[in-house]
Amino acid sequence: MFRVAICDDNSFDLSTMSSYLAELRSAGIFAEVTTYSSGTELISEFEKGHRFQCLILDMLMTPLDGISTAREIRKYDSYVPILIVTSTVQYALEGYQVNAWRYLVKPVDKNLFLSEIASIYREQDIEKPNCFIVSNETGMHKIRYADIMYFESNLHMIKLRTLDNEYIFRGSISDIEERMTPYHFFRVHKSFVVNLAHVKTIYKASLLMENGDTVFLSKHRSAKLYEAMLDYAEQKYDI
Repeated sequence: MFRVAICDDNSFDLSTMSSYLAELRSAGIFAEVTTYSSGTELISEFEKGHRFQCLILDMLMTPLDGISTAREIRKYDSYVPILIVTSTVQYALEGYQVNAWRYLVKPVDKNLFLSEIASIYREQDIEKPNCFIVSNETGMHKIRYADIMYFESNLHMIKLRTLDNEYIFRGSISDIEERMTPYHFFRVHKSFVVNLAHVKTIYKASLLMENGDTVFLSKHRSAKLYEAMLDYAEQKYDI
């Protein structure tokens, strides 16, 4: 699923662009669209740990305009493509400050709009990610998936544990689960998502990870964990 957020304080434009995105299904692109009527709403979602694969921002929103919204979002995600739609290109140069993908002038041409969205989708689809980006008060950290032992949730904070280090950042364990499951990660407990490659021993109510840490295992997730481990082994060793 291609997760797209549209942020525009004009309800008609929100509805129009959402309907355009629905037409991508004919090209095999299934967009999960979430709409926001203000930049502060969208920023709040990023603060909670929600992430998207494409953002569409109106330039002339109030009280927070598109560039200001994008600037705040870049504190949480430096790479998400941002498409800015605007009734004027007067502020186009400011887009370079937030690494905007492109400016489109309203009323948005449907074919051009869908072409740009499809380009964003294809670029992300071709360049399969292999690193997790953590942005916190100490800066931005790029951690290879292969080096991650597990993620642990504590309220709205996430601890990412590697063999030698740990990184704390704001996020949602449910979002981590959704994002990392395709890369052989599994949610073994309400608070833990583990890298199957680094599970050393499975006990009745816990796991021993390769770095020596113990992770809780929920009883109702045990059967699914064994299935996931078998699938992982079959893919890794071509059983």
